Amino acid sequence: MSRNRVVQLTALATAVVVLVWIALSIWSGASRLSVGAVDWKYVSAVFACMLVLVIVYGLAWWLLMCRLERRRLAAWPAVRLFALSWAGRYFPAGIPHYAGRLLAGPSAGMSRTAVAASLAYENLLVLAVGAAGAALCLSVASVAGGAPTPWILAGLVIAALSFGATLPWPLRWLIDVAEPRVPKLASLRGHILALGSITWLSAAYALGFVLNGGAYYFALLAVGESPPPLVAFAAYNIAGVIGMLAIGVPSGLGVREAVVAALMGAVMPVPLALSAAVLVRVAGIAADLVPAAVAGASFAVRRPPVVDTARPTMREAA
Repeated sequence: MSRNRVVQLTALATAVVVLVWIALSIWSGASRLSVGAVDWKYVSAVFACMLVLVIVYGLAWWLLMCRLERRRLAAWPAVRLFALSWAGRYFPAGIPHYAGRLLAGPSAGMSRTAVAASLAYENLLVLAVGAAGAALCLSVASVAGGAPTPWILAGLVIAALSFGATLPWPLRWLIDVAEPRVPKLASLRGHILALGSITWLSAAYALGFVLNGGAYYFALLAVGESPPPLVAFAAYNIAGVIGMLAIGVPSGLGVREAVVAALMGAVMPVPLALSAAVLVRVAGIAADLVPAAVAGASFAVRRPPVVDTARPTMREAA
């Protein structure tokens, strides 16, 4: 086994240990429920949602990279790179999650400038879709039962700012302003997406919104609560947006759980809302390990060497 593969597998094993330790710490420190009080059929649904979420985000990043590179890239290397870097969210500022793709992108046939642009687009689209989806859910819920108007307005403002930042005109203006101080930004001009591409990519990330909200709603069912589904979807995604904005906190750890518990406290007991959020976090960490393990194992599989069976020409034989 080569030195590079040893390093990659060691990094993966370290990430597994870190994630398991975080999961156990979260569950033992914050959960208010005993294991026996949880409905495990809904727990399996939570795990399934979080597992599919990683795959969906990996495919969405691949589609984003194809748009930025303006050519079709191989899907597996891109998704594998995303899966390996995904656990890096649990480090401060998610540095391994971003730096890993930035450094390893060329090995998957990607330019570093396109990868750098993708990291900005990825975060803006997740923020925009999460905030817009939450505002929409709360608006519909308010018709039926009175969702809090301030959160609807906050979601619309965050969505407008995030979507606006992905449009071609603000990005070109920002590059023009910053280029004199940071000349390297000029290379990003070739990686500005058209409005049509932004629309299609938003639809891909919207599936992530549904999976996140669905995971939390199933977690609420697992702990014996059944609040309005749209409110649960909105609250968890709003909490996710706030967790992303807490840049210094790894993966919004603790921030998301505290915010969603506070929001859901208007319709259900806060301890149960917190327990459901902790359940989603633990299931999410467990689900993160599966794609990472598959991606890491693929590096250990050796391809058979290519043997050149072509016959030598008369001149080569002489």
